[in-house]
Amino acid sequence: SNIGTIYGYRKLLTDNYEEVLDVTAIGPFDTNAIRQTGVDAFVILGDIDAAENYTQTTESFTYTTGDTGHIPTYRPIKSIDMVQGTAVGVIRTFIPYPTIDADFQFIRDYTGERALSVQSADRMQWMPLGIKPTSGTLVHITYTYNQKVQDLQAFMNLDENKVVGADALIKTGLMAKAYLTLTVVYFPNVDTDAAEAKVSSALSQYLSEFKFGEDLELSDLIIVAQTGEWTDYSISEVDYCIIDTNSVNSYVYIEELNLYKYFVNGKIDISMNEYIREGNITIV
Repeated sequence: SNIGTIYGYRKLLTDNYEEVLDVTAIGPFDTNAIRQTGVDAFVILGDIDAAENYTQTTESFTYTTGDTGHIPTYRPIKSIDMVQGTAVGVIRTFIPYPTIDADFQFIRDYTGERALSVQSADRMQWMPLGIKPTSGTLVHITYTYNQKVQDLQAFMNLDENKVVGADALIKTGLMAKAYLTLTVVYFPNVDTDAAEAKVSSALSQYLSEFKFGEDLELSDLIIVAQTGEWTDYSISEVDYCIIDTNSVNSYVYIEELNLYKYFVNGKIDISMNEYIREGNITIV
């Protein structure tokens, strides 16, 4: 069986879940290892924001004076939707950050060893100056979590899918959104509005099909914009185009890490657990 390899993890998950578009795996002996033990299996989901990927639930915990917060049961968490409890003798709906006079904030775990998985440290944390619940009373927290990651992890935990000693942990990949500014020059007597729409659509399709670790190549982007190569579009109206590689105008951005990446020597390097998608395309 190839289950302990990148190919094996990819085949197992993509064969059983059509919404999984790609899988990569990073083990403890890889040069870019995240954990000292265990395999991190990163997935790309077809529509990461689809409502069916998420479940809202409510759970309760007892607050004790000095508690700093609470890590909900089901993770990774998309949002904390409501926190209620007793404070100063009345039922209170606690105020979330960044609202003025906030009582709590939602902290996403993006960088920990188990970030973006069912074992992430996503949490609700009380604000130092906010109102706290009465000690010894129940607090009710309503939150939305990634059900699809939970399902994939449960699937990997089945005896028939386990690899002895692998401790495979499903994680969502990091989306690197591409923001591009390009100048397009068309041949004479061309319907430039229609041609521009075709160029934009071709680039959008091209960016939607990247897999893990594939770099963003300037030369390939130019070919797509000028010819529609590798897409469903055949472009014959473009004379030439120039992509503005100035860092202000063309880059990729990974929101979870607040990380910008720029063109260097004609490409933007993408890490093994990152994948390109469209952020915005500006044609001038």
